[in-house]
Amino acid sequence: MDAPTPEKAKDQPTPQKAQELTWKQAFVIGIVIFAIISWFRSGDDPKATMLAFQDNPAAFKGKEITGKMTYNGAGGRLADDVRTMEAAFLRAPFTIYTSAGVFDIQLLLPHDLKDVPQAGLTDPLLVKFKCNTGELDNGNVVTAIRRF
Repeated sequence: MDAPTPEKAKDQPTPQKAQELTWKQAFVIGIVIFAIISWFRSGDDPKATMLAFQDNPAAFKGKEITGKMTYNGAGGRLADDVRTMEAAFLRAPFTIYTSAGVFDIQLLLPHDLKDVPQAGLTDPLLVKFKCNTGELDNGNVVTAIRRF
């Protein structure tokens, strides 16, 4: 058998190397996957849930709700207000942001609530609360709170 000469080797096709993704391509693919997952989970959208809660709070009686909001307390800092309260619950004002606008709500913060952030008046928060009475401004107890 003849050994390939350099001239014959040039004529033969070389095997193609598999193309590797650049970090930009991988990033774009990740964003697309995230967007698709978010679209499928759109029923869990905090803005949509809060809008439905505002329209019909009785439907949420006994359920936990999560929403994006800001704290509007007189003390200015959420963790300080929770730490210095004298009652078992602090009735705290929050502003909720929805796709249809904003509205205010009163939530009850238990004195033993863990990991309360040092949030100010304009800091966005993700607040989870239980609607005990089915009313907009009564009986809604915060179960978890964190920065958004």
